[in-house]
Amino acid sequence: MLPKQINYITKQLREELTEVSDITGVDISNLTWMLTEYDIVRFDNDEFKTMKDIIPKIISDNNVNQSFSIIDIGAIIRQYKLWKKHLPNVSVFYAVKCNSDPVILRTLASLGVGFDVASTGEINMALETDTLKDKIIYANPCKRPEHISYARSQNINMMTFDNETELLKIANFHPCAELILRILVDDITNSKMKFGCKFGSSMEDVSRLLTFAKFHNLNIVGVSFHVGSSCNDSQSYYNSIERAKKVFDIAKEMGYTLSLLDIGGGFSGNNEDNLFVEMAEKINEALGTFFNDVENLKVIAEPGRFFATKSLTHIVRISGKKNVINKEDNKKIFHYYIDSSVYGMFNNLIFDKGIVKFELLNNYKNEETFVSVIFGETCDSMDKIIEGAELPELACGDYLYVENHGAYTLASSSSFNGFHVGKPLYVFTY
Repeated sequence: MLPKQINYITKQLREELTEVSDITGVDISNLTWMLTEYDIVRFDNDEFKTMKDIIPKIISDNNVNQSFSIIDIGAIIRQYKLWKKHLPNVSVFYAVKCNSDPVILRTLASLGVGFDVASTGEINMALETDTLKDKIIYANPCKRPEHISYARSQNINMMTFDNETELLKIANFHPCAELILRILVDDITNSKMKFGCKFGSSMEDVSRLLTFAKFHNLNIVGVSFHVGSSCNDSQSYYNSIERAKKVFDIAKEMGYTLSLLDIGGGFSGNNEDNLFVEMAEKINEALGTFFNDVENLKVIAEPGRFFATKSLTHIVRISGKKNVINKEDNKKIFHYYIDSSVYGMFNNLIFDKGIVKFELLNNYKNEETFVSVIFGETCDSMDKIIEGAELPELACGDYLYVENHGAYTLASSSSFNGFHVGKPLYVFTY
């Protein structure tokens, strides 16, 4: 492509993104280069109202004949706008582990979001976005010594801890780190998956840990907690913020001046029943009630699925079909085999207590439905996606899709049985 052509396309993109910025209320003009580098296709919501409208266009334009995923950076931008509207004073540090796709990370970095990392690999992913190093928190309370050293070499200073052994490692390998004490909140929270069995200091241990840190001349700057994954109770944040303030008070009595509160993750990405808005209201209420006397307080959070969930749609194709007769009632049961698996993009069924809801790409109106089972493509008999679904009779080659599938799916997929998860295709809806 000639330089004049490139400049013309870039000019068009900038003008288009300026218009989109006006629509979204978020300045995204600096995403121009990314749209061209990653071949991100733009879809106006006036013409393509749903993902069901977009998928056939993607299949046709890319000659797709197998399972694939679509990542929509427009969904990420809309979630960011929602966050800033309801939690304007809480800085976002995206949990890289949730979905580390480079386009997702670069989109978030362009919006000014920081990153929550847990390893050298994730540190490098964050650094590759050119984000500022003070926007990276090493939020793994139990780290490898060599990873702590690497963080120090990269000037990554913020990191969490919850025990004396970790403090000793940090004293040896990164003595100038800015430390954040992670506390246990399982007993006052309500979430699908709790983390207290693995991470978090009890309130009974707080004074001892602060004394230990002071003895080793370590710099404790704040407190963190995590209410658990997929929290469904806004009161959980209120209770946890109240407990964190008690730690601030204990630390003050011991001569510390804490200035950072990390309220962790746990935010759902589906925004069902206005739950996020309720959580934001409780968080703001708790901060105003318990932390109004703390000067220069910085509040951060580590949402992952809040941004990742809605960003990805996974599309699968039926590659096999079997007609089975139920011996009890002599009715047909259809077994379908798709070109994805629980070892690939549906690993969240096992590790994340996920629920899959397939949509049909083809329209089947008023057709008889049958009890159906959907299996993954591996040779493992446990590779079963759905059992007992009521579906019309489908054919090999038919496509199904599942929306809101971006959290803890792509990031934790494997190549078991030689089946590889392909690279996503990217769109920008607005």
